[in-house]
Amino acid sequence: MKYAISSADVSQSKGFYSQATTAGRLIFISGQTGIYGDEDPAFSYINQHSTYTQVSLSIAEQTENIIAIFMKLLDEVNCTLSDIAQLTIFVTSLDYLPEIDAVLQKYFDIPAPARNVAHVCSLPDNACVEIGCIACR
Repeated sequence: MKYAISSADVSQSKGFYSQATTAGRLIFISGQTGIYGDEDPAFSYINQHSTYTQVSLSIAEQTENIIAIFMKLLDEVNCTLSDIAQLTIFVTSLDYLPEIDAVLQKYFDIPAPARNVAHVCSLPDNACVEIGCIACR
């Protein structure tokens, strides 16, 4: 049986997709960026001409925010980061991988999740990293 997983503590999807879904014992979390959009305190608003500029977050901060989103969504189905079996990482520069790895090592035990990495030209909200995952309960 497949059903959607969502958390009130996570920004709602900006397109036609679920924050996460489950199918049997598997949990699929959609790719997340560490930049939340208009409600994110990382955005600074300028009243002139109703425009805003983004206050940049480091790659480590973006990755930390993604991990926080994962924890909130996994908590909805009584799971933790230790249940993540696979990560898919999209980065705008492969030079970011050491910083991303440093954050991931803080949250994941050995054996670390399997992962795929793809270098991309751009990501939503000018993010530098997007990560999705598959967990098993």
